Amino acid sequence: MGKFVTFAQIAPDPKDYPGALPHMLRAGSLVFNPPSHPVDTLNWSQWWASKFGANRRRPYRPHSSFSSLDDHPVVHIAYRDAEAYAKWIGTDPPTKVEFEFAARRGGVAFTASAAAHRKLEQTPAVRANTFGL
Repeated sequence: MGKFVTFAQIAPDPKDYPGALPHMLRAGSLVFNPPSHPVDTLNWSQWWASKFGANRRRPYRPHSSFSSLDDHPVVHIAYRDAEAYAKWIGTDPPTKVEFEFAARRGGVAFTASAAAHRKLEQTPAVRANTFGL
């Protein structure tokens, strides 16, 4: 798995983004950028910044390192990357319920009604939960 290339490490295909400026079609990812002042919590761009070169090996920018982040979760991973890893280790990616349970460190059981799931699916923009997910 050491040579696996994540989605954040692949430059976007111009065919997928007609009209995009060529200099913007570079590999990268969103990086958390905590604001120093109150911001509109419904506007994700207030605390996330697009950084060219940010990926799982370079979490903040092209020349950063994750060497001091051993106790941090993996970052800049797309769902297809998680699927590939799960397949590589011989399992399936976690379900939404399993993910929520793990994200809460197993401390709080996650339960949601079918109505809550329908409401969530119909919501155009969903804020991060209290665990930052």
